[in-house]
Amino acid sequence: MPAAGGSNNPNAKHIAPASGDDGHAFSLNAVEPGHSSPPNRLHWAGVAMILICLTGVAAMMRPSDLLAEWYMESVTEAQTICCEGETRRILEIDSYDGENPWTSGITAGVRKIVDQHNIDLYVMRMDTKRRASEQHKLEAAAKAKRLIDDIKPHVIITSDDNAAKYVVVPYLKNTNIPVVFVGVNWTAEEYGFPCPNVTGQIEVALVRETIELLGSFGPNERVGLLASDVFTSHKDAMHYQIIQNKPFTSKVFVKTFTEWQAAFLQMQDEVDVILMADHQGIEGWDADAAAAFIENNCRIPIGTVNQKDAPYALLGIVRNPQAIGEWAGATAIRILHGTPPYRIPLTHNRKGRLILNLRVADRLGLKFPPQMMRSGEVLN
Repeated sequence: MPAAGGSNNPNAKHIAPASGDDGHAFSLNAVEPGHSSPPNRLHWAGVAMILICLTGVAAMMRPSDLLAEWYMESVTEAQTICCEGETRRILEIDSYDGENPWTSGITAGVRKIVDQHNIDLYVMRMDTKRRASEQHKLEAAAKAKRLIDDIKPHVIITSDDNAAKYVVVPYLKNTNIPVVFVGVNWTAEEYGFPCPNVTGQIEVALVRETIELLGSFGPNERVGLLASDVFTSHKDAMHYQIIQNKPFTSKVFVKTFTEWQAAFLQMQDEVDVILMADHQGIEGWDADAAAAFIENNCRIPIGTVNQKDAPYALLGIVRNPQAIGEWAGATAIRILHGTPPYRIPLTHNRKGRLILNLRVADRLGLKFPPQMMRSGEVLN
C-alpha cells in the first residue's frame, strides 16, 4: 500500500500509523526483494572514530567544532563509499496522518524527487494531531525509534514540530544518522537545530511576497493586519512584522464576527492594503456571509497567506507543501551523495501557491495580468 501521494515506484514502502493501546505496532507492507528484513549496516560512528585515531587527531579536540566536522565528514564519506551498489533507504517521519492534506502534500513532494533514484522510501505517520495526548506522542516516538533501529535508514526526513520534538531531539540529535527536517514554524532554536547531523527548512508565511504583489495594484506602504484574537494570531503577527522589517500601520485582533466586520470597514480608511490573517477562533464566523461582506464592502486590496482565507482576499500567496517536500527530498539526495548535513545551511520555504479571487477583483475594478492568471489558481 503506497504512502499518501501514491506512487508507481516498486521501492516505495508504507508504514502504518503509530498506534496507541490497540496492541499493534507499526508494520511494513513490503521489504526489499530477497530480504525477510532490511539488511544490516555498519556502525558508522565506530568507523569514523577509527579514522580519527589513525590520522592522529587528539582526544582533547573532542569538544571542538573541528572534531564534529571531521566526524560527520568521515561518516558521510564512509556511507557514500560503502553504500555503492546497495539500495539506499530514506525514512520520512510525519507528525500527523495520511489524510492530512498538508503532510500528504509534503510526502508527495518527497516521493517526486526520490522516485528518480534507486531509493527505498519508508513513511511513518505519528498521527499526533488527531491523537494529541502526551502519552500517544511518546508512544509514537518510541515506535519511530524501533523502526529506525529496524530498517536503518541512510537519511531521515521529518515533517512538522512533533517529529522534531519527540523523535529527533531525544533519539537522533548529534548522532551519525543524517536528518532533514521541514515544517518547523518560524524558528528551530528550541530544538537546538542545526547541529552536525541535522539541517532543514524553517516554515514561514510568505508575508513580504504577498504585500509586494499587492503593490502591483496601488500603494502598499501602509499595511493593516486583521486577525482573530487568539494566541497563535498574536504570535504570527510578531513574526509577520519581523519578516517585513517594519510595524503594521494598523493591527486589530477581534473576538467576534461582528467585530471583524466593523474593524474591516474602519481599517480601509487607515491603510493602503489589508493582510487578512487566520480567521480561526472568531466567534460566530459565517463563511458565506464573510465572502458576501467582502465583495460588497471592500475598497482597497486585501491579501492573505492562508489558503482558507483566500475567499476573503484579492489574492493570496500560500505555503506549498509539495514544494517543501521536494526540497526535503533533494536535500536528502545531496546527503546521500556525500554532503554532510552541517554543510547545508538552514533555509526557509520560498515557493508558494498564488490564489486569485476574481469576485474581489471585479468589486475593486481590477484585472489580473495574463501572466499572473496563468501562474495562479483562480477563484470565481
